[in-house]
Amino acid sequence: MSTLVEDFNRRRIDYWSKRSAVERAEREKRTSPRNPIASNVNYDCAREMFLGVTRPLDKPDPDPDSQERMKNGNVAAAAARRELEDMGYQVIETEGPMEPFRNRAGTVVYTGRVDFKITHEGRKVPVEAKEVSVFVFDAVDRYEDLERFWWTRKYKGQILVYMLQNNEPRGVLLLTCQGRKHMIDVVLEDRLEDAERALALGEEVVAAVESGTPPPYTKDPTACRHCWAFGIACNPPIEEQGAALLDPSGELYEQLIIRAEAEAAHRLYEAADKRAKELIKAAGIEKGICGDFAIAITERPVKAETKLRAARVDRIVKIVRAGAAVNQEVA
Repeated sequence: MSTLVEDFNRRRIDYWSKRSAVERAEREKRTSPRNPIASNVNYDCAREMFLGVTRPLDKPDPDPDSQERMKNGNVAAAAARRELEDMGYQVIETEGPMEPFRNRAGTVVYTGRVDFKITHEGRKVPVEAKEVSVFVFDAVDRYEDLERFWWTRKYKGQILVYMLQNNEPRGVLLLTCQGRKHMIDVVLEDRLEDAERALALGEEVVAAVESGTPPPYTKDPTACRHCWAFGIACNPPIEEQGAALLDPSGELYEQLIIRAEAEAAHRLYEAADKRAKELIKAAGIEKGICGDFAIAITERPVKAETKLRAARVDRIVKIVRAGAAVNQEVA
């Protein structure tokens, strides 16, 4: 007789395997033409977008962990929407498919499905909700922070395409994490370069699909290593990427191994460091003691860098643990 835990583990894998099989069968039956979708704007590689359109069945089925995260993302988006409604916002066009985005020639460049819109000051602001990890939630405060991770870079193109299609000058990325949430304001006028690049990518992919000639390989070898198509539908020659083969038995490889093994701890530290300093600043103190930690806050004037970056005063948090060497950490 199996335990409940053993039975659950078995049923979990079986459940998601069946779900994957059903979804794959539906994709196999599809006969309508495919085109790029807004959520797959890939600033790193147009070829991956092309393969997503032309060889969708080559894409591996997501594992149970990934499927659960995706389902949780849908649940979190719905919960955030209801909470916004409770705050008094008018939420409209929930999970509504956007009108296909067409170029001047009338060709469909992108399709997609916006999570919802919020009416605000006479506008219908597109909102794309993303459930993210604690680390990403704490690391991404502004639009510029989306550049930190390859998957968050896709968020930029997605919201910008929704804004362009809906002719809205502003949009919002709503990040959620374990019930916490914050909005990232996206102003189209400030992000025209990214918006134009997203449109150019879509048009490049559509033209490549029509001609049957895939876009060139990316020149960034790191973009390949996390791509679903690498080694399955795409096998870029190393020389195509301008990458040199380095000695895997030397000091560099040893340091790369250490770096990889320390990555999780480093991410945990960064998230905890940022959150701790937020809590310290919110407490409104200049000095404090918390257990065996001493805390001090000082102010540092910063001159204006450009017309858009005015002069400011930064509050610098210093944290020292009793018995440890002095270690000043700058917020």
